[in-house]
Amino acid sequence: MRELYDQDLQDIVNGAAFLGSGGGGSLELGYQLASLITCPVLLKDVEELDAQEWGAVILGISAADASLPDNLRSSSASPKVLLNKEIFRNLKATQQNPIETLFATFADLEKALQMKNILDRNLSYTLTVEIGTANLIAAMLTANVRKSPIIDADGAGRAVPELSLSTYCWSDIDIYPSTLANIKSEEEEIKALIYAKTYLIMARLTERIIATEEFGSQGVMATYAMHGQTIRDGKPVITGTITKALQIGSILRQAKQQQQDPIQALLHFLNNGCSGNDQNAFLLFQGEIFAVEEENNDRFQSGTLTLKNGHQQVRVSYLNENLIAWRNGKPIAMGPDLICYLTPDGIPLTNADNLKDKKGHELALIGLKAPQELRQDSIVNGFMDLVAFLGYKGKYIPIEQLQK
Repeated sequence: MRELYDQDLQDIVNGAAFLGSGGGGSLELGYQLASLITCPVLLKDVEELDAQEWGAVILGISAADASLPDNLRSSSASPKVLLNKEIFRNLKATQQNPIETLFATFADLEKALQMKNILDRNLSYTLTVEIGTANLIAAMLTANVRKSPIIDADGAGRAVPELSLSTYCWSDIDIYPSTLANIKSEEEEIKALIYAKTYLIMARLTERIIATEEFGSQGVMATYAMHGQTIRDGKPVITGTITKALQIGSILRQAKQQQQDPIQALLHFLNNGCSGNDQNAFLLFQGEIFAVEEENNDRFQSGTLTLKNGHQQVRVSYLNENLIAWRNGKPIAMGPDLICYLTPDGIPLTNADNLKDKKGHELALIGLKAPQELRQDSIVNGFMDLVAFLGYKGKYIPIEQLQK
């Protein structure tokens, strides 16, 4: 088990912003949440978990209602639990302590597990649903308050638009019970406890609950309770992903300190150990931010960013996260592979970082192979449903094939 301190947290926020693939929350939000943490943070490897040591996932969620783009809306056949990156910023706006909300929701799940005799002890670790500045640091904050570790793993190796695109959803882990809390003031606090045997039932109940006026279409959820044996045998997580975010942030910081090119330093790190034409990361394009067309609400961002270099242009289409990049009308990368932003001076940006205000600024577009766990058919099909909404009707083509 490792101890993480302030510099480590800053590096993790920067690495998570890069791995967020354009989503996952803004840099500013990540720094704000990290500032609430009392160091050290305990980071524990999966291999260090005892067989009967229990933990769970904590995350922000949104309702898939009519205010969102068509393909993000729910249906009776396909209910959705969207991952909410801005909810923790909203907690500050309502003057509600995010620490108390996260802690209480996680503690409610603990009590529910004990009441059902599923758990005869306390939950002893926290898991993040994704790698992004919001949900990752919120999970880290929850673990820190409980004086317990966060596990060096997640369900995507990147940020994702919805829970069904995570490895948790397609594992054999029981999803019941799950706990929900709204983000309104203490006087208007509402909690919910859901017992559902399948993800579809849980998603259908969750969206109905959080779509109520009392929840305001968003909330905090604790779910997917599991023990060490399940994690090791069932492999519901992608391991080492928080360490990867830490390493990326450190590489970018050191490159700037040593007056090296952060883009090349990061590409070298990501492709270290690759042989021949076998690459993990690709510099897809580098140019100035030419245009940003977006539609925002309090819970979701969708739009297109255009980069220009001379007569060449690349368009990136996103639904919170970047899902497809186009050049000359042809895709050059698509989800679940990562499509990430990095400035020439080594600052990772996301679509929540007011890119409209950065028109004319130079930006590198870096593509990264998705973890193999994210390339299973069920998750790829989910990504392709979203990509189809953005105009690409073909099959998934891995980034390493598109970049040949």
